[in-house]
Amino acid sequence: MSNLTTPQIHAIGDWCAERGILPQRIDAADIKAACASLGIFLVGALSQYEVEAISDVCEDAAARGHEPLTVRARNFLLNRGEAWPQKRM
Repeated sequence: MSNLTTPQIHAIGDWCAERGILPQRIDAADIKAACASLGIFLVGALSQYEVEAISDVCEDAAARGHEPLTVRARNFLLNRGEAWPQKRM
């Protein structure tokens, strides 16, 4: 299990939704591409639970029009003492 955090799962799901990937078709290659793009380092193999969680987030993101998580995710990270990732230019 790669032990992705909840914010990472949400970021990957949003990334997939923004690219129009169908939630039921998300596979390890899509997740690895998202991780490479987002700067998330995978340790170990992905679990089926993580793939399903990412698919659920992608489905929710597609339903809300690919709107990225902002305030809720930022507050979640700040409350955990983690830095909010900055966009690369």
